[in-house]
Amino acid sequence: MPKALLDGTMMEIHNNKLMDKKIELSVIIPAYNEAGRITETLQQTWAYLANQPFFSEIIVIDDGCTDTTIDVVQGLFYQIPNLRLIRHRQNQGKGQAVKTGVNAARGRWILFMDADLATPITELQKLWSCKEKYDVLIGSRYLLSDSIKTPQPWYRQLFSFLGRLMIRTLLLPNIHDTQCGFKLFSHKVAHDLFNRLTIDRFGFDIEILSLATTLGYQVQEIAVDWNHQPHGTINIYRDNYRVFFEVLRIKYRISQSLWNKTGYTQKIF
Repeated sequence: MPKALLDGTMMEIHNNKLMDKKIELSVIIPAYNEAGRITETLQQTWAYLANQPFFSEIIVIDDGCTDTTIDVVQGLFYQIPNLRLIRHRQNQGKGQAVKTGVNAARGRWILFMDADLATPITELQKLWSCKEKYDVLIGSRYLLSDSIKTPQPWYRQLFSFLGRLMIRTLLLPNIHDTQCGFKLFSHKVAHDLFNRLTIDRFGFDIEILSLATTLGYQVQEIAVDWNHQPHGTINIYRDNYRVFFEVLRIKYRISQSLWNKTGYTQKIF
């Protein structure tokens, strides 16, 4: 299993079996202490992708895991030929993990999805069928009443409702669900957006979508099936408190045109 030191903070471990192929889709899965469920996620993802008429790759970002996630993923290299693993030596946050994956991705299209399979990989087809019309396609739990197959506990639903209300009021009135972890980007747009990212943790989705709309990219929200997965790494009180201030920070940057003044609104072609 080849290893490559990317820089002092990360290292890649990967198979070479698809390194000479033209990759159509890169699937990025950020993982933090997901040893208990990453096997099922990767096996289901590979089973689906193996039946598609294009080459793909799966990139797991081990974001400073302290459990055996890295060992579990490496143990699947012999079953999953298109699997890559990049290790952050320290936890840097989900936003940074996805950014690392985007910068390593070789696919013409880039999908990031959660390691808990809250949205199953089979939902990709709903986004994939529209990909030539839009720059960014985001899965949504709230467009259709039957999208949520397993609901969150009531208190999580309350925090989610209040958070969505704040985000739509202050930043993104036309987007119902910024936080669903199932988003597809063209390669060019993903690199443009994620290399402007300033938020490392759970508010990164909001900044990415705010950047996309500010830069004039075409964003489309598509209903996908979703199941609440218990035992995640989100601390509902701490992380909602943090996201609140990140939303205010994004709002301030937009109101002061700071993205424009620092070059953040200049598209990269």
